[in-house]
Amino acid sequence: MQTYIAPHTISLLAKVLAEHAATYRAAADQAEPVTIAVPNAGHLLAAIGVARKLATERTRTDPTDAAGIRTGAADAVAGLGAQLAARTSADEPVIVSGPTPVFSRSVLTRVIDRLTTGSWTCPCREPHPAGKPCTMVRGLTRDLNNVGG
Repeated sequence: MQTYIAPHTISLLAKVLAEHAATYRAAADQAEPVTIAVPNAGHLLAAIGVARKLATERTRTDPTDAAGIRTGAADAVAGLGAQLAARTSADEPVIVSGPTPVFSRSVLTRVIDRLTTGSWTCPCREPHPAGKPCTMVRGLTRDLNNVGG
C-alpha cells in the first residue's frame, strides 16, 4: 500500500509536535498558582473524577479524546493530592500550582464542552433545553471556576 505522506514529512511533523509539547509543558509549569479552600479542593477532585468516569464510558466511541481526558484527569488528581498533602495545617488552604491547574481546567473545559454540545450524552437524566445548562454542567462549571477557569 502506498502512503500519501513522504517519510521526511512524517519526521518533520513529529519534530514540530515535540517542540509544541515542550512549549506547552513549559507554559503549564509557569501557570499562576490558585488558592482554594479545602472543601472546594474536594469538590474539584470529585469533578475530575466524574470527568474521568465520563471519558472512560466514551473509550469505545471516542478513544483518542477519551484517553486524553483520562490522562489529564490522572495528572490533575495526582497534583491535587500532592498539594493537599503538602499543607502544614488543617486550616491552611490548598495552593494549586505548576501544571495542576492547567490539567484541571483542560479536563473540565473539554468535558463541559462535550456535554453542552451534545457530542457526549449527559448522565444526569434532566431535560437539556438549548442554552440552559443542567445540574451536572453547572456543578462542573462551578468547580472549573474554583480552579481559575
